[in-house]
Amino acid sequence: MNPRRFVRGTCFLPGLLVCSSALFATDFYVSPTGSSAGNGSIGSPWNIATACAPATAVRPGDTVWLRGGSYGSGGMSTVNCSLAGNSAAPVVIRNYQGERATLLGGLGVYGS
Repeated sequence: MNPRRFVRGTCFLPGLLVCSSALFATDFYVSPTGSSAGNGSIGSPWNIATACAPATAVRPGDTVWLRGGSYGSGGMSTVNCSLAGNSAAPVVIRNYQGERATLLGGLGVYGS
C-alpha cells in the first residue's frame, strides 16, 4: 500500500482539535501498462481509468503521478476523470519526475 505523507494543514485547538485540511496525503502511481488489479503503488500502478474512477482510493490532498508513456488511443477517445479535492487540499495529477506522460485524445474532468 502507499504510505501517507504529512502535508501542512490549519488546526485550531479550543478544547477540540479541528483541522481545515487533510494532514496526511498519499502518492499514487499510474502507468500505461498499469491495471485495475494494481494498488496504485509505484510497484503495482493503476491504469489511468482506475485512477480516475470516482470509487478510487484517491482523496483530497493526494497526488497521482503519471509515469512516462502514452495514455488513450487518440482521435475522439476521452479519458474521464472524476476525482474530488477541495481548495485547501486539491488532488494533483502530474507527470512523474523526469518522465513525459502524453494524453492522446481528450481529458474530461468531472470531479470537484
